[in-house]
Amino acid sequence: DKLVLASLEKYILVNRTRLTRAISDTPAMLHLVNLYSLCRSLQNERYQISYSLEAERIIFHLLNDYEWDLGSFDIHLESLKWLFQQESISKSLTYQIQNISRNNLIGNEVH
Repeated sequence: DKLVLASLEKYILVNRTRLTRAISDTPAMLHLVNLYSLCRSLQNERYQISYSLEAERIIFHLLNDYEWDLGSFDIHLESLKWLFQQESISKSLTYQIQNISRNNLIGNEVH
C-alpha cells in the first residue's frame, strides 16, 4: 500500500500541469481519484503512513474545479467513504449527489 500510494503521488506531482490541462479525459481523472482515494482509505484503516499534502490538494482541485459525473462512474465503496470524509470537497460531492438524485427522479417520472 505504501509503495502504491507513493508512486501514485509521484505521478500526480510530476504531471500536475498535464492533469489540469487534459482534464477533458474525465474517465482517466476519475480512475486516478478512485485509486488515490482507495489507497488513502486503506491507509486510514490499517496504519498511518505519510502522504503528500500537495498531491491531495491537486486531487481535490480536480474534483472541485472541473466537470465530472460521479453517477456515471463505478467507484470503490471505500474510496467513496473516504471522499465523503474530506471536508474540502463536500460542496462538489453535494452537487454530485443532487445531480444523481435529479437524474433518478427524471428517469423514474410517471407519465
